[in-house]
Amino acid sequence: MTVLAVLVGLFLAGALFIGVILGAIWFVVRAVFWLVLLPFRLLFFLVGLPFVLLGGILAMAAAVVGGLLFVAGAVAAAALLVPLFPLSLVVFLVWLLFRRSQKPAATA
Repeated sequence: MTVLAVLVGLFLAGALFIGVILGAIWFVVRAVFWLVLLPFRLLFFLVGLPFVLLGGILAMAAAVVGGLLFVAGAVAAAALLVPLFPLSLVVFLVWLLFRRSQKPAATA
């Protein structure tokens, strides 16, 4: 039983050692790739930065123009609907009277 426990312990220690070695190798490979690709990432960042800034400026301008159009539309809608409100009230009252006159008398 003791021999089995020692063998299991040695197996786990070997697996741990191999895992640490493979992890270190993987870390070095990732670091090398990151260092090799860093100049390209910086170059693409510097090339794309003006487009990002321009897009932000255009988005802000579009938001301002859209807000102004929304306010202008609301003002135009109010200017059209406020004078029509009395007419719609008269139409509603005529419809209400017509509907009442068409109902048959209730039977008891």
